[in-house]
Amino acid sequence: MTIRNARALAAATSGASLGPAELIRRLGAEGLEERVRENLRLAADLLAAGAAERARPFLVRAFQLSGGAREVLPLFERVHVALGDFAAVRAARKRVGLAAAAALDPRAVSDLNAWQNTDSELRGRDTYEIDEEVLAALRRLASPHRLPPRLAAPPQGRRLRVAHLLFGMTHQNSVIVRISRLFARFHDRSRFEPAFFAPESAAELKGSPQGEGHVSWLREQGCTVHLAPAQGTAVERMAAVARQIHESGADLLLTSAALADLHHYLVVAMAPAPVAVGLVSGPPAQFAPPDLDHGISWTWHTQMESPIPCSRVPLETDLPDPARLALRPRASLGVPGDAVLVATAGRPPKLRSPALWQLALQLLDRFPAAHFLCVGATAPQLPEIAPLLERFRGRVHFAPWMDAYLEVLGQADVVLDTFPSGGSVALTDAMALAKPVVAFHNDYGRIFDQADWSPAHEYMPECELVVPRGDQGRFLEVAGRLVADPAYRRSMGLRCQADVRAQRGDPERMVRRCEAVLERVFAGKARGGAA
Repeated sequence: MTIRNARALAAATSGASLGPAELIRRLGAEGLEERVRENLRLAADLLAAGAAERARPFLVRAFQLSGGAREVLPLFERVHVALGDFAAVRAARKRVGLAAAAALDPRAVSDLNAWQNTDSELRGRDTYEIDEEVLAALRRLASPHRLPPRLAAPPQGRRLRVAHLLFGMTHQNSVIVRISRLFARFHDRSRFEPAFFAPESAAELKGSPQGEGHVSWLREQGCTVHLAPAQGTAVERMAAVARQIHESGADLLLTSAALADLHHYLVVAMAPAPVAVGLVSGPPAQFAPPDLDHGISWTWHTQMESPIPCSRVPLETDLPDPARLALRPRASLGVPGDAVLVATAGRPPKLRSPALWQLALQLLDRFPAAHFLCVGATAPQLPEIAPLLERFRGRVHFAPWMDAYLEVLGQADVVLDTFPSGGSVALTDAMALAKPVVAFHNDYGRIFDQADWSPAHEYMPECELVVPRGDQGRFLEVAGRLVADPAYRRSMGLRCQADVRAQRGDPERMVRRCEAVLERVFAGKARGGAA
């Protein structure tokens, strides 16, 4: 402990251990503001001295006495993050957001986004929730901007107008944007009139490496693209987007992530189109608010758990062509040319699992010529893994997530699905490059858990590459044979490639299936029946 911290602790300790009379004098003032202020002073002193646990009671009291004041929240969060009490942070964020929404304060949207993303932000864990109290608060914010209803009547000979609400336009290598681009390419323009709406402004999109390029590409496809205005509060800007959709005469709103960013839910709640359908590309708590008319899910488990009528359509993408892919040299990754390279790929939350790394490192232990490549995170992003790597210096390599990630992943000989959360589009891309993939089955008997599932077997061939969930011995046996046997590795890679191209390589077919769902849902709503 430094002298400075020692002095701070001494000062704080003397304040925290005051006798009853002095504590009453300092903390028992008649005025609420004075009591809040004195509790905050004691809490701040203790936190500065590294005594977060002793600071907590004063801070909890300050937060309660202030009525959950926004100004108290930053210090409240610092103390509870230091103690690992993320549930308390989540609850406090929700309280601040609900109070703001009740006052029609547009800051509520950011507050409640912070609530939704507490675990992913602070713990690196994909845990989300559909909370009716939160949704009702957002609907309250949206209510003054709710648009007049239009009759959901059949188009009567004209094309069905679909408004795509875009998510992830500023994200790097977003699968969700990749799906939206497939709709732009393959919509049947004789039956559908698509238009695309982004909740970001032109300045926001221009400020990202991806955003402006996505807009230009969509317009090159002959699509109309509308952007949010740069000025105004969050609610006012989303109201402008909703008006754009309404004024376009959209028959149907197709959301790409209605709850992953609650600005999108605001637009949904303003009812800009007669029918609202959501693409369920992940956890229903991020994609399927219960007031949508229908959902389209790419996987069975998310379809099973969606709180709305939902149709499953197998996801098909524009798979990479190995003949046109320029790979980065192995030397640039620090990988010997003759090594058997085992790889995995995904977002950082999927790569933080010690269970995944224990499997990978057991392979390295058994096969001294093997190396391991982690695509999607760098070593500093995975501090919890560092102790596991001591024995394998020089044989474990990292590459950050990037738009051109296949230039790196394409060097792999064997690809492992991430575990316990797996099943990314990276696997279908890898299979298209003739890389054999090893994955665990999913357990559909469990409640859906984004942190512990994998739909990989839904798009892999029925064979030994998909092992019973949790059977790590079998997983290592299959992966080990791929590492040790080049002929087997090649044959299974070709089998994966043939299967994924036949089953998941026709995005136009996927769009047609989605269009059939949209037409059916719209027709059902127009008749006044179930969507």
